[in-house]
Amino acid sequence: MDPLALLREFTALPGPPGQEDAVREALAKHVQALGMEPETDAKGNLLVRLGTGNPRVVVTAHLDEIAMIVRQVEPSGSLVVAPLGGLQPWKLGEGPVSILASKGPLDGVLSFGSMHTNDPASTARQADNTAVTWRMARVRTGRGAEELASLGVRPG
Repeated sequence: MDPLALLREFTALPGPPGQEDAVREALAKHVQALGMEPETDAKGNLLVRLGTGNPRVVVTAHLDEIAMIVRQVEPSGSLVVAPLGGLQPWKLGEGPVSILASKGPLDGVLSFGSMHTNDPASTARQADNTAVTWRMARVRTGRGAEELASLGVRPG
């Protein structure tokens, strides 16, 4: 088993809070391939018994990732987002994100606005003098609100 390939497989799977099934199922398949029987408890935790010796050792890890939730779809197609978990916008910077829509994942870009402006009302210029907040963040999709709705992008 190639550890780097395994890491790539797991990190490529979406696992926002409350939607951890893909990660849990992939991990369970690997555990079964090693000859062990995984169990899932009522809370969705994957349990694997590695032995019967003493002392017992418990290994814990998160299946989920820190994510964002769509709070609003603007008419322009930009998404107003909020954090799930302790995520802070300055830790992410600007970059690609995957939008988990009901009809499949879509590409987007987390943005804080154009840096190529001197307009004091722009997010970029506001960030010159104040902390970056989620209020300033948008996920740009390149799609209009109607198209996003048809693809299953909605608040919540």
